Amino acid sequence: MATVIRSSDESTPAPDAPDNPAPPHRWGLLPEPGADGRQDPASVLRYWFVEFNPLYFVSALCVLCGIFLVARNIDTISSVTPEQAQLILFFVLQSYELLLIGGAAFLAHRAGALRPAVLLAMLEALFLFDCTFRLEGLALTGPLAAPLMLILWLILTAAKVWAVAKIFRIALPHTLLASVVATAAGIVALIAGLSQPGSNKVLVLQLAALFGTGVLFQLEARRPPLFSSLGRTEAQHLLNARCIQAVFRLLAGAYFYHVWSYILLAASTDVRAAAILPQAGAFFLLYTIIRKSDKEAWLFGALAVVSALPTAAHASWALFVVAGVFAWRVWHGARMGMAVGAAFMVYGGLWLIGWTDASKGLPPLPAILSWQTALLGVALGLIGWFMRDPVVGALLAAGIGYGAYRTLEPLVPKSELGLGVLLLGAGFLAFLVGIAVNWWFRARRSLEPSD
Repeated sequence: MATVIRSSDESTPAPDAPDNPAPPHRWGLLPEPGADGRQDPASVLRYWFVEFNPLYFVSALCVLCGIFLVARNIDTISSVTPEQAQLILFFVLQSYELLLIGGAAFLAHRAGALRPAVLLAMLEALFLFDCTFRLEGLALTGPLAAPLMLILWLILTAAKVWAVAKIFRIALPHTLLASVVATAAGIVALIAGLSQPGSNKVLVLQLAALFGTGVLFQLEARRPPLFSSLGRTEAQHLLNARCIQAVFRLLAGAYFYHVWSYILLAASTDVRAAAILPQAGAFFLLYTIIRKSDKEAWLFGALAVVSALPTAAHASWALFVVAGVFAWRVWHGARMGMAVGAAFMVYGGLWLIGWTDASKGLPPLPAILSWQTALLGVALGLIGWFMRDPVVGALLAAGIGYGAYRTLEPLVPKSELGLGVLLLGAGFLAFLVGIAVNWWFRARRSLEPSD
């Protein structure tokens, strides 16, 4: 979360206030050339250290490398246990993040150096969702310490996001703050699921990918416009928006960084092979949500379901999630066909619950008189009633006809003689029904006034 002005005056007007802007600041790596068109080396060095200050990047790189090296050799530390060392590393990282936030506040409101303050805020965004895997380390600290530290991390995450927004005077909506914390909680849930002995690692990864769709939607596609009251000119607000966008993209990317790091670096060969391809379902699901055309939503929704089929245990979850997306689109004005699709996808999800082995083929469909089929019929009936669509009526009629056929099938004669007698009876019955229908409509027409 950032802003991009130099003035240290804290009483700057709001974004919509009138102003007489100065020329916008340049964000290139080189300063304006001198009168002779050449760059003075002294000016270049001063520009780099005042405007960008690479020492901050050096600092962050040193901390990242230091934590990596200590964590890799944590078992060799004799003065403390490995569990205690994991906790110490966790608190070291949290201390460094608080130092970044405090430095950004000092630069923005005391030193009048807002551009370096923005860089510190972006570095904090890099650290916020634990790019050093200290959360994974906490999962090894014991059944009591690990949950407490993870809860503390969630609280600190909310506090750090709130503090950065306050430093740069960004009115952060509570819903967006909740989305950031929910994303952090998703990382915690992912780590907890993968660290449990005997857990279905592929299923955990697929559910994490689907949750990641919500992360992308909330933090990228549906994020409301954010403004810093420190900005005064249109150019400053534009740069401000780009910095904020970069921060939230870093956060969304950090979520998938945890998912894919496990798949590529820690998962066994069979888990990796089963998990990689269905991860695409998360992006298909995102397109199902954001595409305006119902046809495109159908296409990407179907791709999301198909991508889940190689992981049998995940297929029912994918159907339920896509059904929820279809229902959400109907709520926001999509056509009735998506409501019907949602009903059938819920039915499919109920059908595939408990399916865990794709090599054995699909399980049998629910019986005609099962509660799953009854629920589908009720759903279609409600859709047809409230949306007044004849297609739903036709589907219900076809379903009732099929149900009647399945119910009466045991009564159908098996011999040719019996079948012939049945068809003769059906022929006479159809004739009588035809006469009755014609008589009924003739009688109704006779009641109508003639021209």
